[in-house]
Amino acid sequence: MFDLNQFSLKDKVALVTGGGRGIGQAIAFGFARAGAKVAITSRKAPDLEATACQMEDVGCETLVIPAHLGKFDEIQRVVDTVLQKFGRLDILVNNAGASPAIASVLDTDERLWETIMNVNLKGVYFMSQAAAKVMKKQGGGVIVNTARYHYFAWKKLANELDFDFSEKDNESLKGVSRMESLEILLKVGGLSFDDETKLALAARKNQWYVDYINSMEEDEVLPGAKKFIERARAAGLKIALGSASKNALTILNRLKLADYFDVVIDGTKVSRAKPDPEIFLLAAHELGLPPSDCVVFEDAKAGVEAAKKAGMKCIGVGICSELADADAVIPGFENIDLCIL
Repeated sequence: MFDLNQFSLKDKVALVTGGGRGIGQAIAFGFARAGAKVAITSRKAPDLEATACQMEDVGCETLVIPAHLGKFDEIQRVVDTVLQKFGRLDILVNNAGASPAIASVLDTDERLWETIMNVNLKGVYFMSQAAAKVMKKQGGGVIVNTARYHYFAWKKLANELDFDFSEKDNESLKGVSRMESLEILLKVGGLSFDDETKLALAARKNQWYVDYINSMEEDEVLPGAKKFIERARAAGLKIALGSASKNALTILNRLKLADYFDVVIDGTKVSRAKPDPEIFLLAAHELGLPPSDCVVFEDAKAGVEAAKKAGMKCIGVGICSELADADAVIPGFENIDLCIL
């Protein structure tokens, strides 16, 4: 039997469909014992409530969402309810299913066939789609999801150095320079090296990262971000990119976004990483604008702090609890109007 003590899902949020009984219930219990926050959904509220009570007995924070997963509106309501309660979604288990047990295959009519397909096919597809949109936005990167590529490269380096580097560890690297990120990673591993070795390690990590981003496609731009930038340009607003990455131009060119920015300030132009405001102050200077006329969109706590130190309005992109110091927080750029500025 697998030992749940070997790993932890602390602070992760899981959604299990058909979680009120059977296999779905067992999966939900497993997540609960591993420390996750668990949302369960099915058509039968009494089953869900009974399962939730048992999970709460082991200290699990639970959410019960009765819903018909064969209906598109219900699927979106489930995901929205999870976000309202927990602010994120990390794990989806599509367990709910319907079977033709009430009739033989030879006797199944069109109505029953549609019922089965709505739950088993349509429900799984659109639940996965709704969850994937949320998960993509959580990946980091206000315009494009590059945080996962940084994580893959840092984790690969950590594994070569014979220790593990978790996604939670990686959160502390957002908005931080490459060398400072390396210092944090080495601290996690309890390691120390001379400056020459550290430079070599950082260069190795960066090459892996560059290899990853060179495979990026245009569709990796976060939903709504390109249209928002286009509307801003059409309104005559000046736009700058401020990124600690030294590969910012590579990414913009790869995604065919470079022409959308009047100014690009990246890790090659600044000496101090966020939360120091240098990167934003330099961007404002090159745009010819006072800091008080600038609005920063940030997905990292260090970036929010940097923007506020620069005297700029800051809009967080992501989860409210992680970006609490921002003037406002949005989940992403879909359906976001310029009036937010």
